[in-house]
Amino acid sequence: MAALSGIAITMLSGSGNAEIGAALTLNSITAVVVGGTALSSGVDGVAGPVMGAITLNRRIIWQKL
Repeated sequence: MAALSGIAITMLSGSGNAEIGAALTLNSITAVVVGGTALSSGVDGVAGPVMGAITLNRRIIWQKL
């Protein structure tokens, strides 16, 4: 999953900069926690973090309106 994300962001940016995802670290951790994954164990499926990311994305869109 991380490799596919890296390929996608490289294609979108058009460059191979190693620090391109540094600003996205906190957003990804927040999406995982909002999705219900415990930070102590880290055991969960894929659906929770995906739903957390969708929730955060909708919240950001509402803030811009």
